[in-house]
Amino acid sequence: MLITLAIIGVISAVFLPTLFHTYRKLKIETELKYSYSILQNILKLAVVDYGEPQTWGLVNDSDDLFDKFLITYLKNPRICENSEVVEDNNSGKGICQTSVYSQDKTSIVSGGTKKYILSNGIGIIYLSGNTALLSPRRGRFVIDLSHGSKMIMGENAFSLNLIVLDNVSSITSTKDYSAATVNFCGNQISREHKLSYCNDSISDTHGYTKGIFCTALIECNNWKIPKDYPIKFD
Repeated sequence: MLITLAIIGVISAVFLPTLFHTYRKLKIETELKYSYSILQNILKLAVVDYGEPQTWGLVNDSDDLFDKFLITYLKNPRICENSEVVEDNNSGKGICQTSVYSQDKTSIVSGGTKKYILSNGIGIIYLSGNTALLSPRRGRFVIDLSHGSKMIMGENAFSLNLIVLDNVSSITSTKDYSAATVNFCGNQISREHKLSYCNDSISDTHGYTKGIFCTALIECNNWKIPKDYPIKFD
C-alpha cells in the first residue's frame, strides 16, 4: 500500500505540473482567439453601419473610437466606470484594473482608462493609437484574460492594433507603426528580435505597441502558442 501511494505521489509530481501547464496554454489560446474574433466581428458590423474606418475621421490620439463606433455591437458588456478603474488588484476591484505589468511583475508597461468586461469575464481595454505622426495604427486594445488577477503582458494580457490603410482595415497584431510595409509574420524582423521584444514587453524607437510581438507570435502560428514562446505558463 505504501509503495502504491509512493508511486502515485511520484506520478503526480511529474505529470500534474505538465497537465496544468498544458491546460493554461490551451485556455489562453482559446480565449485569445475568441477575443480576436469578437473584435473582428464588431469591426465588420461597424463597417456596415458607418462605412470603412478610413472615412471615420479617426486621429491617432482619439480616445472615443470604441464608444463611438464599436461598443454598441458588444452584447451587454460591463463598463468599468472611472471610479472603478484601478492600477492593480489590491483594492478588491481587480476585474476593473487597467494597468499591465512586465514579466517581473513590478513595472507597468501599458495601461488605459476605458475597460469593458464581457459576460465570460474577458476584459477589453481600449487605448488610442498614440503616435506622434500619421500612422496606420489608429487604436490599440489589450485583451485581459486574467479574470481579475494581476495582468502580465504576454502571459494573460495581449495587445492588438486597429490598422487603417487605404485599401484594408483590420484588428491584428501582425502590423503596427510601419504597417504598410512590415508584416510581423514575415522575415523582415528576425525571430530572435520578435522573441526578445515579447519577453521584454518593449516599445522600441519605432513606436511598436507594447507587447504586440507576444500576440504576433501566437497569431502568426494560427493562434497556437509556439514551442519557443519566451514566456512560460507554470
